[in-house]
Amino acid sequence: MELNIRVHPRASHNAIDVDGERITVRVTAAPEGGMANAAVIALLDRRVVCDMLGFGEELYAGVRLVAAKWCAEPSVHGGKKR
Repeated sequence: MELNIRVHPRASHNAIDVDGERITVRVTAAPEGGMANAAVIALLDRRVVCDMLGFGEELYAGVRLVAAKWCAEPSVHGGKKR
């Protein structure tokens, strides 16, 4: 699947606007060091899980916490720290 997404970094607020096939993502993060990209991924992740799949915020927060702890485990990456 391919999506055409226009990103506006350093916006006044985080938002996702969908108009037909056009997706516009506004993030408050600066486009430096991948911060804006990470903010876009997090915002889209939350939107898909909570809004489109219908999961609650509590479940989303729990899943993200487990994922963060699991991904921080060195054995997941073959013993390499990232």
